[in-house]
Amino acid sequence: MEATVWHYLLALPLLLLLGCLVHCARAWFNIFPDRYNLIPDRPWLNHKLDDLLSANYGFWDMVVATEYDEEGFYEFFSRRNWRNMCIWTVAIGYAMLFGYPDLESGYVSIVNQTPAWLWELLKYRIENLRLL
Repeated sequence: MEATVWHYLLALPLLLLLGCLVHCARAWFNIFPDRYNLIPDRPWLNHKLDDLLSANYGFWDMVVATEYDEEGFYEFFSRRNWRNMCIWTVAIGYAMLFGYPDLESGYVSIVNQTPAWLWELLKYRIENLRLL
């Protein structure tokens, strides 16, 4: 199956939704802080220590200026964090769709078969509808 522009346009909201889910998961399911800020007024040394001690903090968090709360956890109510996560998800998702033909053909076949699956599910639900 050949991918069309419609398939790539549909991938954008799906990847944005995935970016929102990853943003929520990183904010809500993190039990250890990402930033420790052990030495005040020494950002580079703090970056090295945070990168060493934390599993979720890395070089790209410093580059894109990821925001953290007072305790050092990933800030959920930050538009910058949400935007960064969605941009990364869309960029990586499109790079994978363009870079891996097998992934692209699998995505195209799922997108093409989904309306038929949904129609069959709707027909089944209507046929088996019981009001009382």
